[in-house]
Amino acid sequence: MDEKYQQPFFLGLDCGGTKTKAVAASMDGTVFDTVLGDGVNVNSFGYKRSFANLMDVLRRLAQKSGNFACLKGLCIGVAGISNADTRKVCLTAAKESGLSIQPYLAGDYLTALYGAHGKGEGILLISGTGSVCCGLYDGTVYRTGGWGHLIDDEGSAYAIGRDVLSAVVRAEDGRDPATVMTKLVYKQTGLHSIPELIGYVYDPANGKKEIASLAPIVMKGYEAGEETAKRILEKAAGNLSELVITTARKCGRPDARIAFHGSVLLRNDVLYTMTKERIRQKLPSSEVIRPLYDAAQGAVLYTLEKLRSIGERKVL
Repeated sequence: MDEKYQQPFFLGLDCGGTKTKAVAASMDGTVFDTVLGDGVNVNSFGYKRSFANLMDVLRRLAQKSGNFACLKGLCIGVAGISNADTRKVCLTAAKESGLSIQPYLAGDYLTALYGAHGKGEGILLISGTGSVCCGLYDGTVYRTGGWGHLIDDEGSAYAIGRDVLSAVVRAEDGRDPATVMTKLVYKQTGLHSIPELIGYVYDPANGKKEIASLAPIVMKGYEAGEETAKRILEKAAGNLSELVITTARKCGRPDARIAFHGSVLLRNDVLYTMTKERIRQKLPSSEVIRPLYDAAQGAVLYTLEKLRSIGERKVL
């Protein structure tokens, strides 16, 4: 067992739609170990698979830490926190893995905010497999979007991937010009025709992760100067900026500090710039930043703040 686990420590878990990251941190919040696992999202994977994935991560942490002997606090930041089954997965897994303390549960967007700003204040825009925006001021959380890929998640990798597929079938019909994205979609999926593509999309084995994986293809169309690809990116930027502008209005903070987070924004400079420019048009006093830390470390910071507030209440 690592000697750092023999000292008081905290755990922070970021359970996303595609992967889970857990970090162990010392009492001052410094991360000293990381464990990776599969995603925990009941909306995507169902209860049993989500539970099994979380148990796998917690069991490995239990083995590393000597059954959490020196654990002083933990937070599980999880996608789909509004789902009662998601909360049940987290609490049941925590109990069955041998945890003797109750974990804090928080939406993954909230722990990502703590990580991005290094504290519980500011606005966070996330665009990864899904999308959501949240603001936190004076202990109040203001959330916009993030209601799932079937009815929301605008500007996300899933939404962009879906629009790429839409562009392919529209080009096939002649509603839009031919696009290089068609050949790239076929190459990535191993398909050769529209009928095969439709079968792929509606195959239960292919979920939002598979559709979201097609999102980077839009940049090939954009780099080729295609208007269709440009429209997809502009649509995504418009939807993402709308999330931020709405959240800032709810918070009453037109001068907000806004952190961008998630692979779609942080790995696509074109979309990053488009979204930033649209926000600045409506919120000229705001500031857009890149995250200081990730959501797993944000879960540790969230735990530290919660425990600190408990200590202050005890003193009072």
